[in-house]
Amino acid sequence: MAAWRSRETQGARRPLDRHAASRLAWIDAALDAGEAVPPPSPLEAISANLDYAGWVLSVVAIDPAALDDTAERIDITLPRRVLRRLDEDARAAGETRSGYIAKLALGA
Repeated sequence: MAAWRSRETQGARRPLDRHAASRLAWIDAALDAGEAVPPPSPLEAISANLDYAGWVLSVVAIDPAALDDTAERIDITLPRRVLRRLDEDARAAGETRSGYIAKLALGA
């Protein structure tokens, strides 16, 4: 019986986990695009809005650390030929190596 309840609980959490991941992805993409991200709405305000009457509301927690833009020093190992090519491309783009890698990672 306990195992069945455990599976039932896990199954019920999956949509909420996917919702949290999609919210995080949306916020991350908005920040990458330089868009403003609105603050979260109080649940009471949404519940009182008649446009949402009959809706099932949920609350998702998003770890602020996942959106932290604090610069962090890293140590990576690359073959010299790759590093040379990376530096040439960064110079041609008028970027620093770090700035160029960041733009590549963000798909810009």
